[in-house]
Amino acid sequence: MWVFCIILGVIIVLIGLVMTSATPDMKDGYFVIAMGVMLSVASILNIKANKQKKAAIRETERKEQEKRETLNCIWGDTLPHTTGLPLADGTECLVYYLADKLIIEGGGTSFILPLERLSDISVTTSEELQKSYVSSVGGAVGGAVLFGPLGAMIGGRAKEKTSRILTFFLVFAYHKDNEIKYIAFDVTNKSNHAEELKKIFNEKPKTNIEIEL
Repeated sequence: MWVFCIILGVIIVLIGLVMTSATPDMKDGYFVIAMGVMLSVASILNIKANKQKKAAIRETERKEQEKRETLNCIWGDTLPHTTGLPLADGTECLVYYLADKLIIEGGGTSFILPLERLSDISVTTSEELQKSYVSSVGGAVGGAVLFGPLGAMIGGRAKEKTSRILTFFLVFAYHKDNEIKYIAFDVTNKSNHAEELKKIFNEKPKTNIEIEL
């Protein structure tokens, strides 16, 4: 696109030169030349800026790859936080699944969860949460049972209007202080990759977890 604009700018300049050569006192010719030069210069600057942006993205990806290799990361991705951590909804988080722990980095904070406390990894949808919420007695029960705060938050929207937009969530269930807690991320555009992590976790030998009632 920008290359085309450069060519167009050059053509406009040539047109302006023809106009001024035919009538040296014709101010419109100089105006056309100026417009052609401005278009060409702006296009060149945009091409340069795009190249710098792409170079910066490649450098960020390279550093991220090196980091994952250093961590011996089994699975990793960048995901927006939904609920479960002291972070705002939508905060971009780096999620790393290692052989012995789960590392989540977001909002300038690192959260570490030993895998021995991780009881389940699942992928669910907003539709499943809403159906569970609606079908439960009084509404709130289903939300509370299915993924805790996530179920209540998404399921509660069904009272207003069932959303036609299907959202996928990656949910980590873990135990803390004899309770099951949940951390969820939006994986609507990465559901297949999230399913890969679920498969990796399910293939891992499980240890019995005792929760005192």
